[in-house]
Amino acid sequence: MAYLGQNIRMPADNAIEQHNITRETRQAQHGWEHLSKEAQRLKIRPVEIIEAIRDDRITRVGNHMEWEGYAAVHVYHDEVAVVLLPDPVDAQSIENFAKAVGIGQLSILKRMIDEGHVQITIVKNPITKVDQAYFTAEDAVAFEEGYTTPKLLSQTHGASWQALVRRLRDAGIKPFVGKRGAFGNVYLREAIDRILR
Repeated sequence: MAYLGQNIRMPADNAIEQHNITRETRQAQHGWEHLSKEAQRLKIRPVEIIEAIRDDRITRVGNHMEWEGYAAVHVYHDEVAVVLLPDPVDAQSIENFAKAVGIGQLSILKRMIDEGHVQITIVKNPITKVDQAYFTAEDAVAFEEGYTTPKLLSQTHGASWQALVRRLRDAGIKPFVGKRGAFGNVYLREAIDRILR
């Protein structure tokens, strides 16, 4: 695969009329994607990639030797992602937060949110542009001030979660209960702090 300084002529309706192709290949190598597939992968419009190529913000553009025009244009994924993806949200999704604190069933955390027990922040997802619930650092602190889980207890007290849960059970401490029953192994922090000091 040689780097070439050839120009490739593109159909006018595809908006890349002339562009300096940096790489010519017979087969797309690792990291290279067809322009439309890359757009789909990043959930952006192909024209956004094309405009970035025209503005020289994306410079690693490949020409598939067996195709012509738009069908031949390949771009390097890592470069396109850096140039065109928005900054990530500085927060955790509900799914990631549930895993981080040791809530095994996502439905438990969602039920806590639905019943108003847990503080969340609604932020526009930078890729899908849809409002989505996230746990910011402040939301995580608020959760840990009000609740705990066996995983968090184990991290805090340096003992196995099984031994800690046994101590709680022996002291008569039960998991937190909401309108529709218990929330798995989520405990009220104030009840725990009296037992595990």
